[in-house]
Amino acid sequence: MAVTPTVLSTDLSHPSIQAHTYRTPFTKDALSKDKGNYRQWARDMQVCLTFNVVGAYVLDPPSEPNSMVELRTHANWKANNSLAWSIIFAAVDNLESEFIAEIPNAKEAWNALKKRHEQETPMKQVSLLHRAMVGTWTSETEDIAAELQKIIQDASCTFAMGKLTRDLYIAVCVLNHLSDDFAHIRSILNHDLAAATEAKPITVSDLHRYIDQEQDVRRNSKEKNATSAIALAARTSSHSSKSSSGAYCSACKMPGHSIKYCVGPDGEMKGKTVMEAKAARQRDLNAKRTGSSNTIPKSSTAPKVKVTAKDKNGAGHSVTVYDSNSPATYDNVVL
Repeated sequence: MAVTPTVLSTDLSHPSIQAHTYRTPFTKDALSKDKGNYRQWARDMQVCLTFNVVGAYVLDPPSEPNSMVELRTHANWKANNSLAWSIIFAAVDNLESEFIAEIPNAKEAWNALKKRHEQETPMKQVSLLHRAMVGTWTSETEDIAAELQKIIQDASCTFAMGKLTRDLYIAVCVLNHLSDDFAHIRSILNHDLAAATEAKPITVSDLHRYIDQEQDVRRNSKEKNATSAIALAARTSSHSSKSSSGAYCSACKMPGHSIKYCVGPDGEMKGKTVMEAKAARQRDLNAKRTGSSNTIPKSSTAPKVKVTAKDKNGAGHSVTVYDSNSPATYDNVVL
């Protein structure tokens, strides 16, 4: 049989936990991921919560009382927890308030914000420092005092977030040097910076590894492009050599001769032999060299025929000449 808890007789008159009221407002900057001001905000918030006597509810809260035994004490505990949560909720920007809206316990909300911001500390430091370093004031800048204040705020938040290490500063410098031509390595560096923690930070050795890998990729790309260019030049040279070494026949679509010497069905020497076509081409080449259409070199391979010729006295003679489609009898030939 279940035993009903007995309500403490002192709970109504002297509850073990007193309820506290809102006394001191939070007047510092609201917590913002964009500003990266968590560490400073956390220090300021602890002071504010202490002034309102509810600091313990986010650092080391008392155990939640049993409402069946200490009804008033339990109500006071809930009121103090709600006060601490409300002070925190009112001191963060809209994005952060949405993040903790469904976390009603003050300590759980505090721890969630701490984890959320401390995980991004290295990357946020890089982002803030980068933002403080870039930009140029010109004659078109309307309010340089306001711009100076932005730089001071970003730089201050950077150092307030924790120790700015040498390696982290070098990483910022590397990011500033990487243009859009290095989008790949910038993406990798940003990703690893976001994953870095104080316990496992990014180092100069990591930066060397990123740059060496990028350099290898660029070198291989250049070698590949150079090889492709050489191959293309070789193909172009080969094509040019073939094109200049002989004509191209528009009849049979074969290189080495023109339609004039083609013995194919659509060529101008249709019905002739290949030897005859070559002889005709050789005659034309020799004619171009000497300027005469009747000169036949000794090396000609044209067929020979016997013809009868008469000298100036009318005497007939039989001679052997190269076939040039001439008549078999010549008159008035000087022999």
